[in-house]
Amino acid sequence: MAPRKRTKAADKEPKLSLAVALDFIKLAQADKANDLIAKSHCRLAGNYAVAFDGVLAMGHPIEEELNLCPQTFRLIDALSRCKKAVSITQLDGEKLAIKSGNFRAVIPCLNPAALPYANARP
Repeated sequence: MAPRKRTKAADKEPKLSLAVALDFIKLAQADKANDLIAKSHCRLAGNYAVAFDGVLAMGHPIEEELNLCPQTFRLIDALSRCKKAVSITQLDGEKLAIKSGNFRAVIPCLNPAALPYANARP
C-alpha cells in the first residue's frame, strides 16, 4: 500500500466562499479572445457571484454581501495571494479593496448597469 501523502496546514484551511465561487464562474469567461466587457467582469450581488458571456450564465452563492462588478481575473489573482485573514471592502461602486496581512489590492469595478443582466436564481 502506498504511503499517505502529507498535506500542508494551509491546504486544510477552508477557502473563502468568494474564491470558491470565482473559481466556478470563471469557466463562463474562459474565452478571453472575445472583447465583450461581460467576458472580463462578473456581478457580485444578492449573495451571488454571476458571470455571463452573452450566451452562458454561471452563478454561485457567496457569503459576502457586495453589490458591484469587479474584473474577475484580477479579483481571483488578488484572492490567491492572500495568505492570512482576508478583509474585503467595497470602497464605492467602482473599487473593491482586498487586504490580507501586508498584501493590499484595489480591484477596478464597473457600474452594474454597464453589464448585461443574468439572474442565477431559478
